[in-house]
Amino acid sequence: MIYLFLTIIFSSTFILIFRWVQGRDEDLTTVGAISYIASALFAALLFFFSDFQTYSVTATLLGAINGIFYFLGYLLLIPILFWKGVALTAVASRLAMLMPIIFGILFWGERPSFWQTLGIGFGTFSLLLIGLKKTSMRGSDAPTRIILLMLMFFLVVGTSRTAQEAFKYYGNPEEAAFYVLSAFSIASFASIFILCTRKRRPTFSEIIIGAVVGIPNSLQTFYLLKALEQFPGFIVFPIISAGGLLFTTSIAVFLFKEPLSKRSALGIAIAILAMALLNIDH
Repeated sequence: MIYLFLTIIFSSTFILIFRWVQGRDEDLTTVGAISYIASALFAALLFFFSDFQTYSVTATLLGAINGIFYFLGYLLLIPILFWKGVALTAVASRLAMLMPIIFGILFWGERPSFWQTLGIGFGTFSLLLIGLKKTSMRGSDAPTRIILLMLMFFLVVGTSRTAQEAFKYYGNPEEAAFYVLSAFSIASFASIFILCTRKRRPTFSEIIIGAVVGIPNSLQTFYLLKALEQFPGFIVFPIISAGGLLFTTSIAVFLFKEPLSKRSALGIAIAILAMALLNIDH
């Protein structure tokens, strides 16, 4: 259970830092690129100081797929944010948990109980209640474009999550650190290419922020893989999704003084119920 908790903490830290960066003058593309480079460097330390320095073709390929779709997801995130779709983006990324859950049930023999299935449903509903807000979209083509981008974002994030679920069944648990290194090495190569082609020198604050963001980004992936060693995907993904949104919403209310609507409060209560149901029979 500790790995689930750590995944929620580090994934939420990643989101909260980017929420804070949005209100500043830093360039989000630059900060994101630097964060992936920092994640790769930290993943290298994680690998070399881990108990196992083992690797395989399977861990390399699945990690590379994860890294490619991590980076594609971030590229899609930038235009969505310009449409003020932060809440919608958070929901789409959380709902992407459905992809590995479906793959786990159809292809890897995972069988949630009645109560756990109910928990998955409640968890999904809680994400919609907490995350969905009125989104400002101007221009006649904005709704069509935003829907297309959100769909692509959902598929990209879902694919990266499915690669993590696949590692549970095809990879070696001892290669988790190498999987993380493979994922962020690929993402960092793409990030270096982006930084070079833009020909824009990062500011000192962008480098610092990107470096800070990179640490929880790599740790959340590592601890998610460790959580998948202990629990099936239909438990891990709903809990980190509902728990993460619950954590970030709580921090936003108590630390950033953001108001909590009645709908969000109801969503929090349902998220807590969902996490309780998911732990029944396990």
